[in-house]
Amino acid sequence: MKHLSAKRCLSTVHPVDLIKNIKKITLPYSEHDIMEIQDAFLTNGYHAIQVENVVQGRLLLNTFLRALNCYRDLAVLTLVDTIPAHNDLHVYDIYKELVCDGYLPLFNDEQIDTFFLDSFYFDFMWIEATQELLAADWFTEFEQKLIDLKIDQHIPIIFVSYVK
Repeated sequence: MKHLSAKRCLSTVHPVDLIKNIKKITLPYSEHDIMEIQDAFLTNGYHAIQVENVVQGRLLLNTFLRALNCYRDLAVLTLVDTIPAHNDLHVYDIYKELVCDGYLPLFNDEQIDTFFLDSFYFDFMWIEATQELLAADWFTEFEQKLIDLKIDQHIPIIFVSYVK
């Protein structure tokens, strides 16, 4: 399967539900794949893609973000170690900051609000939707706050899931 399925989230659907039936993107990308990926990167809202593994996902994101060159404040929510060295983009690691600033392991409503008010000034975000992240208790609260604040109306948010 080579086709990208970049779906926009309806307000009654949780964004993470996008990844349940997503089609996998594989190399080499077809012209159609490239157009759909580009559309997801340039359109505010929730989008979802699936790639083979974390390295492929990060390479795809790095390639498109560098080529488009239109975002200044990038963010990633991931539980997978650090952003690889080949990524020459400056990317804010949300999870790392949540831990370092003392928001986790507990993440109550007051802490969530404080984080979003003090730290959430991004114009593009992707979420590495690993099983570990999706199962984290605090992620449900984070996702709900994205919905409540209607962040998707202001920036593209891409859920990236992995085959491996």
